[in-house]
Amino acid sequence: MWREKLSCYQATALYGIRSKRSVPTWERLYHEGGIEALTPRRGGHSRIMAVDPPPLRPPSETGEARTREELLKENERLRAEVAYLKKAKALVGAKESMRRAKPGSCLN
Repeated sequence: MWREKLSCYQATALYGIRSKRSVPTWERLYHEGGIEALTPRRGGHSRIMAVDPPPLRPPSETGEARTREELLKENERLRAEVAYLKKAKALVGAKESMRRAKPGSCLN
């Protein structure tokens, strides 16, 4: 979102996120507490949607030379994305395990 200079609502539309409030909330949490603020908490349920981000364009294609600071910021963002996806995968796996363990129960 920051790299492409998109608004929160443009990013919401581009990535197919259903709730228009999610991205602004995630951005605020990230600014206030870093990546740790985005880790899922126990309780409640959250929907996890598979999203295919737009392909990254190398600097040679965009004609831009990126500074060390920009590369470090991108690296931090990519690490946060990987951590988020790992957590999401773990949550899906846990939910599936619970479904298999209790065939008569209903999880929404």
